[in-house]
Amino acid sequence: MPVSGGAVVKVHDGVINGAFSVTTGGVYYAGGMPELRIEFFDFASQRSTGSENGPSVAQEKGLYSP
Repeated sequence: MPVSGGAVVKVHDGVINGAFSVTTGGVYYAGGMPELRIEFFDFASQRSTGSENGPSVAQEKGLYSP
């Protein structure tokens, strides 16, 4: 929801509990079970993009530690 108010936007149906990180540009989140995927929801475009190699992206962004 925008700071100034507005409609709630559903990002994804399968976000793993607590596995997300909000940045100034969007939200990184883990989903895609049973195969882990790290995706990014871009606030500007209102679109999500995924990653083929979830864990490496998660490690790079500090969201996952083996």
